[in-house]
Amino acid sequence: MKRFLILMVSLLLIIAFGYYLYYVEGYYIDFEKESAISTPFYIEKDVIYHQQEEAGKPFVIRGVEVDSSYGPKRGTDFSIEEQTWLRWFEMIQQMGANTIRASKVYDPQFYHALYQYNKDQEQPLYLLQGMQVMTDEVETNKNKENLAFYQTLTETGRNLVDIIHGRKVMLANEHEGSGVYRYDVSPWVIGFVIGDEWNQDLLAYIDQTLDPSAAFNGNYVTTTSEATTFEVMMAEIIEDIVVYESRKYDTQRPVSVNSALIMDPFKYQEIYARQVGKYNTFTIDHIKPTAEMKAGLFASYAYEELEYEPLPLIATEEKIAYPDVSDYFDLLYQAHEVPVVITSVGYPSASYFNHEGKQETQIIDHLKRFDAVGFNGVVIRSWQDVWDRRTLETSYAVDLQQINDWHDPLTSTQHFGLIGFKPYRDQVLMSVDGEKDDWQDGQETTENVSMTRDHAYLYLWLEDRDLHAEEPIYIAFDLHPELGSKNPDVFDLTFDREMDFFIKVEPNQEASIYVQDRYQGVRQHFLERVTGENPYIHYPNKDSNTFEPVNYVKHKQEIFTEEEMNELETRVYQYSFEPMSRLTPSMNNQAQEADVAIDDGRIEIRVPYQLLNLYDPLKFTIHDDYYQHYGVEPFQIDHFYVSVANRHKTAISVKIPVQPIEELERVEEYIKPAYHAVQTYWEGED
Repeated sequence: MKRFLILMVSLLLIIAFGYYLYYVEGYYIDFEKESAISTPFYIEKDVIYHQQEEAGKPFVIRGVEVDSSYGPKRGTDFSIEEQTWLRWFEMIQQMGANTIRASKVYDPQFYHALYQYNKDQEQPLYLLQGMQVMTDEVETNKNKENLAFYQTLTETGRNLVDIIHGRKVMLANEHEGSGVYRYDVSPWVIGFVIGDEWNQDLLAYIDQTLDPSAAFNGNYVTTTSEATTFEVMMAEIIEDIVVYESRKYDTQRPVSVNSALIMDPFKYQEIYARQVGKYNTFTIDHIKPTAEMKAGLFASYAYEELEYEPLPLIATEEKIAYPDVSDYFDLLYQAHEVPVVITSVGYPSASYFNHEGKQETQIIDHLKRFDAVGFNGVVIRSWQDVWDRRTLETSYAVDLQQINDWHDPLTSTQHFGLIGFKPYRDQVLMSVDGEKDDWQDGQETTENVSMTRDHAYLYLWLEDRDLHAEEPIYIAFDLHPELGSKNPDVFDLTFDREMDFFIKVEPNQEASIYVQDRYQGVRQHFLERVTGENPYIHYPNKDSNTFEPVNYVKHKQEIFTEEEMNELETRVYQYSFEPMSRLTPSMNNQAQEADVAIDDGRIEIRVPYQLLNLYDPLKFTIHDDYYQHYGVEPFQIDHFYVSVANRHKTAISVKIPVQPIEELERVEEYIKPAYHAVQTYWEGED
């Protein structure tokens, strides 16, 4: 009996160890058997084909990127339930899309939902599976094989092969999904896209500092003699993915390396290359599939709107072979022997405070442009708004550990979704319409001034019989106890407290917001990039009377010829200060996007938190004095003051207490106009 128990325990341990090696570590035995390789999708010349029962059918990607975040839940929380994914997949397909793009490994619920959705669908939804490079994986190393991102991509490639085939157990993962992946979605996976947003300095280090790599000759891909060190590295990763899937699962699918326009295949004229920061090139055409690589390779580019026309900047010798090309994207398409896919194109919607143009118009214009060129597909970024995205222009001003907890109207990248999320305040959705039916719970009232807030805006309700809708009204804020002025130079008004901010509300016009020059946040952070001046050498006094529009910083890419550069007497800076957009009045039944509603005797207004220098809106910490603390330091306050004035009324301040608010529990989804515009466009295609 004892021997039997020992034998059974040993057998169980062997089975458990074998399970661990196969499903966790990915080990398998390659018997080098001769098996036919299946290719659900494959490439011939410059066309992607979908394998049907008898023959391949050309396939053009009409896609949208889905993210793993949901409102205030970070992408790494993987909080989206399976039923939500199923509902979204149906909406995406009803929009006319045939593809979704996942930029990294998601949780098992995502892949299970895709399996459940597709298994009975006559027209399934296909997946373009990405592999992401995290920002903490870009440190340098003298040995390219020891670079963290290279090791990560190699490991992720194998993991994803197992995941899409439903044979993977992923233990805890800091950045990506983990759990038991047991549903085979591989029949609906178009291919793999390596990388997302590349660090251009790292690529330059690899190509210009490391020793040049010898050409790579694998069983499935090889590199040409012109291949850069980075291109050789990508070939090695592609080889590893294809070897693993071919030998373990007897199947292949197309692979690409996600690129960007700033690293396109072309050499730029030196005078222009310096100005636009063009010092890397990448082309998938330097990586060649062998006869064993049945699925093929394709090119992919993430599009970001350019502030210049690239074609005139490209060296003349680069364009000689394409004499009839008059458009940059036509040149990009013709320069490749493989299919070209735009893996990301998007614009912020009207929920972004400084939006320019209409999201729906901008997206459709680019879909038409890319389709006219002949690209093999386009992926829209993105399906939903993503609250924890950041930008250079605003990330300095907020607590980056908490940015997912609230929706920032001033951060453009949070508003790229075709659907958005509106935060509830308790059980109430706020709207600025001049009606008080959404002020019944959660409000904080002092005299005739009421204040409430949600996870996007601060709201004020002001009542006074001296307020008249046909006359300008001035609303002043005192948040910082040591800064401000009683006599702002922009208005002929005197206040009883030293105020930091003013809002001027004019009849039937957008409202302007002003800040004391010492409390102008972008000055201390960006002045050197705008004018070359160090902001800490000379700066305004604490009681300065000078007020100016609240500014944001805007990147401006001016391109100069060599003659123009020689004539310039001063250095050209690529950033400028621009006045923030103004607060929108409630008119024409557009209350959902209104910021101000005014009538005789009352005014309702909402203000984005960053316009008032809030560092963490939930705790209500503001920016402390920049010039005492060398940059942004949080300062906790538990009250602020508001004054309201016009030419008939003396400004008397009212104290407004504030309390921290809890994490957001509930949001409401809403569909943006861009969804319907894309639906109309794609339904009109053959």
